[in-house]
Amino acid sequence: MRRARFLEHCCSSGSYAEASISAHIFFWFFPPGPEGSLDDLIFWTNGGPGCSSLEGLLQENGPFSWSYGQAKPSRNHYSWTNLSSVLWVEQPVSTGFSQGVPNIRVHQTQPHVLVGI
Repeated sequence: MRRARFLEHCCSSGSYAEASISAHIFFWFFPPGPEGSLDDLIFWTNGGPGCSSLEGLLQENGPFSWSYGQAKPSRNHYSWTNLSSVLWVEQPVSTGFSQGVPNIRVHQTQPHVLVGI
């Protein structure tokens, strides 16, 4: 598959942070654009509970938009990554790509996991 032209120089990394043995929180990081600051970091979580932060990434403030009905992504000229690094976090556990069974113990430890990402 051929990448969209504007995504050729776009780098990112996504992974899982372990909230417990059976719970993993998904996050996706994008560094700032050429005119942005490496000293700044925006930590993004959607309102939830149960609302994927990827909705914010893909439809609101990420470097590209991929909305309903689009066959491929398009550049978001108003992305927050123009000025800052952004970390989108899928929370709570069982939301989006985050995996696990939500329970009170997982929710109590989740803030500590997010700080350690």
